[in-house]
Amino acid sequence: MGWNWTRYSKSSNSGLLNALPIVQFLSKDVNESQEYDNINAVGDYSDGAGVACIISGNNINDVAHGLENEQRIKFVSGVLPVEIIEGKIYYVCNKTNDFFRVAVFPYSTPITLTGFTENVEYSVSGAIDFCIKNKMQKKYYYLEVCLVHIVTSGKFNSGLYGKDITLSNGIKLINGSCRKQHEYEYDATTDNPIKVNTDWDCYCGAPNTKNSTYGVGNESLGGVLHFTYIGRPVVLDGDIEEFFCIRLNDNFEPLVKQMFGIRGTIVDKNVVN
Repeated sequence: MGWNWTRYSKSSNSGLLNALPIVQFLSKDVNESQEYDNINAVGDYSDGAGVACIISGNNINDVAHGLENEQRIKFVSGVLPVEIIEGKIYYVCNKTNDFFRVAVFPYSTPITLTGFTENVEYSVSGAIDFCIKNKMQKKYYYLEVCLVHIVTSGKFNSGLYGKDITLSNGIKLINGSCRKQHEYEYDATTDNPIKVNTDWDCYCGAPNTKNSTYGVGNESLGGVLHFTYIGRPVVLDGDIEEFFCIRLNDNFEPLVKQMFGIRGTIVDKNVVN
């Protein structure tokens, strides 16, 4: 998988030798093989309808389920095994025609479940990640800021998202790794996902809104997300393929535009270690 970089040969002003600037729009998706650039993130990323299943031991039984390994699902109702959290994203694994298991991370070990449970429902998760992923060995990505640009149809509503969108799950900021034996996810927005326009204030300081044609037409929002605002700097280690993503899990189709861009530096590990 390749990422669309804009690089410059001169040293950045970070003070680190061999540092190259990163200029990249977040791309869709962390495990996709196709290259993307300047993605307008205004699709419908909401979850599918609930599907009945039975959990028996480690297996989830749903005849002719049609799921694929690594597909994202959520358990949305029923009395669940203690190992499963309702509403959390899990990844399908070890699937057969009528059974499958789930894992916490893609390509990781299936969860060991206990008990027998009927009247359980799961839904296929529509969540999608707009990501930057470091696959460069012996390199760090130092992420400094993320540029946020949103255009709504008409005027922004402080109590909704865009003009009139109600977000159920909200936008999440995720740092993690999918590499085996190094899997983790850190959700910087665990208790406060971005659900309304003013929630960007918590992460971007005071984002600016303006009319796109100086008083006439659709309004736009522009903000700069400084990574220190989410509790810690974001450094992606290429040796364990760490990533940063903005996770969308609602319907954003009413927006005119929604784009996220990364600025940072690429640094040799031997310079800073």
